[in-house]
Amino acid sequence: MTTEARKLLDLALPPMSIVDRAVNLVYTNRPFRQLLGISNDNAPESAPENAKMAAFRSHVGLAIAEINGHGGSITSRYLADPAGPDMNITCFPLNDGGRSQGLYVTLLSDVQASLKALEKARQAEERLNDFLACSADWVWETDATGVVTYLSERLTYIAGWPAQFFIGHRFSEFGQITHGDAADLSEIAEFQDRQPFRDFEFHVRRPSGEVFPQLISGVPAFDRETGSFIGYRGSGTDVSKQVGAMRRMQISERQLSAALSALRQKNRELEAAFTAARISSRSKSRFLATMSHELKTPLNAIIGFAEVMKSELFGDLGNRRYQSYASDIHASACMLRDLINDVLDFSAIEAGSKELRAARVMVEREAGVVVDGLRQRAEAGGLALSLLCPEGLPPIEADPQAVRRVIANLVDNALKFTPPGGAVTVIVEKRDDAVAVIVRDTGVGIPPGALSLVGQAFERAEDSPFRAVEGRGLGLGLALCRRLVDGHHGHLDIDSAIGQGTTVTVTLPLRRPPTKGLGHDDPPHADDDGPVLSGHLA
Repeated sequence: MTTEARKLLDLALPPMSIVDRAVNLVYTNRPFRQLLGISNDNAPESAPENAKMAAFRSHVGLAIAEINGHGGSITSRYLADPAGPDMNITCFPLNDGGRSQGLYVTLLSDVQASLKALEKARQAEERLNDFLACSADWVWETDATGVVTYLSERLTYIAGWPAQFFIGHRFSEFGQITHGDAADLSEIAEFQDRQPFRDFEFHVRRPSGEVFPQLISGVPAFDRETGSFIGYRGSGTDVSKQVGAMRRMQISERQLSAALSALRQKNRELEAAFTAARISSRSKSRFLATMSHELKTPLNAIIGFAEVMKSELFGDLGNRRYQSYASDIHASACMLRDLINDVLDFSAIEAGSKELRAARVMVEREAGVVVDGLRQRAEAGGLALSLLCPEGLPPIEADPQAVRRVIANLVDNALKFTPPGGAVTVIVEKRDDAVAVIVRDTGVGIPPGALSLVGQAFERAEDSPFRAVEGRGLGLGLALCRRLVDGHHGHLDIDSAIGQGTTVTVTLPLRRPPTKGLGHDDPPHADDDGPVLSGHLA
């Protein structure tokens, strides 16, 4: 044997030797010599006899006898070694062109290493099966014709049948490929061209008829030795939940789109209705303003003639009843004139034509004029009317007529809803950068349910026993107050309790911001950070 051949065999695994019929060593490679403790690399036949060599010769001798006696070509023997790894000995005759030379080749393999390799392979297989069992994906394999040769158990949960049932069948028998016109996996162009494919749709059919969408991917497999095509291996992903969620989302989107379309249509209808209502409201305001002016002309004549008759300017009326009638006519006409003035003012505010004129106003002076003007009426009704205000109050920038109108309406309301024997107190005081006017009465109070209505135009507290008392009954008094106070960027607050009375507080800033409109198109406190009013008296 040449030196090069010896070097090549020295690198070979497993340990090998060549022996004759008498089990004399003719050749050994280095792994063999290392395993059996032979130190002489060049003369294996002169190797010293040891326990391992003795056991080796005994087993190989039996193997050679078996081969020669039974005509076998290969046999194996187990070699136990207490001092080292147990070995398997494989023995077969060395032939040269079909002629035996009386030599035999022996190959040794480590039993424990083989067992460990088998155990590792078993563990690897178990590990792979565990991964496949807990994975959301399933794996598959087909032969060269597209027949299923392997399916992981995961498909059992998807298809509703054990995965083994489908082995030996085609994909088309338990689902549907939705890729072009292909009816089966073997019919797709990629399969026929031996090309990889990815994320093809495959719908698995359950026995109940339910369909579960899947995405399958695969790669071609080839024989390592011959290179021939042997089939496909791939995986599948269950996307039924995602597809279901997508369909539900599409349905929700369509429903939302329909709802938005309906909402836009409703908004257009509401906008049209609001525009019509605004036009109608302005028309109503113009009509009321026109009618009020028309009514005031004859009403002024009635008031004038009633004053002449009541004062008997041109002579005695005669019967005293006539004088009483003249006084009643005068009082009723004045009451009607006040109502018409309220309607005129409110119509002007609604139409946006009411403007406030800024001037230097002493609030306590305006309050004094109102209290003096109503004192006789309060005394006639058995009520105590008083004014409390400290000295040195600062002036405010406001419309004098508007301030006086607000105070007059508040005091008038307090007098109307306070029974005889009660008291109405007007207080003027400074609060930070504002002046407050407080009108407090000991009247019947406002029911809690009515606080949301008072202060709105044409609204009154229906369960108030004094709602039909003399005076304005249209519910415009505090509605005007609220609009006028808002126009000054002030606040109007109400505190009331049944049977204990009502306190209305109006707060007006010392310096009024630039004039803002009082029409219904301008929301109150649009540029103010103050609190929204919680209720108003009517």
